Amino acid sequence: MSDRSVQYVSTEAGEVTAVLVPIELWREIGVKLATSPPAPSHPLLLGKMRERLLKSRKRAGGTSLDDVLRQFGLDRQT
Repeated sequence: MSDRSVQYVSTEAGEVTAVLVPIELWREIGVKLATSPPAPSHPLLLGKMRERLLKSRKRAGGTSLDDVLRQFGLDRQT
């Protein structure tokens, strides 16, 4: 997995069920969303969602991508 590659998880029928986003890219997105003024066309950035984004930026710790992959018996693709 390259530093900025996003992976999609899908069913055998091709329905996308999840997305794996590298943590650095996720953090960049979070910072951008949390520091940009909410636009009327983006209602998710208003109220509770904005609060949650700001709160999540202050969290420390968490689980590394490698640990999560190991928990699911997966290896990081290089």
